[in-house]
Amino acid sequence: AFEDAKKFHFTAEEYKNRRQKEFDESRKGTRFFVNIYTDRSEFNNLDSKTKSLWNVFLDVNGKRITPKSIILLNDDRLTLVSKYPYLTAWGKAYMVTFPIDTSIVVEAANGSGAKLTVAGPMGGVLLTFPNQ
Repeated sequence: AFEDAKKFHFTAEEYKNRRQKEFDESRKGTRFFVNIYTDRSEFNNLDSKTKSLWNVFLDVNGKRITPKSIILLNDDRLTLVSKYPYLTAWGKAYMVTFPIDTSIVVEAANGSGAKLTVAGPMGGVLLTFPNQ
């Protein structure tokens, strides 16, 4: 909300409303921005509910959570790069949402840890929070 407030010159009221909206959204689910590159575009199908080669999950407090949604981001590149400056032109960008309150994930990350896994036949990545 703060970065948008600076870019778009929000009033104090607009900033307050945007911040409240983002807080409310965080209570509904935890979101991760994921950029995937594969050497064959047909394998870059993280958002396919039936044909995806990928397994995505979040481990929090000893529980494995599967995504509520995985959405291919079709925003223009300029908008995406302004939000995610390390984004490359080589991959596809996705928003992965898990059905767990963000505050629970943050609490776990500060305690026992939380892990995001994206795995498939072409490779995978395990992100540990906090970074260990």
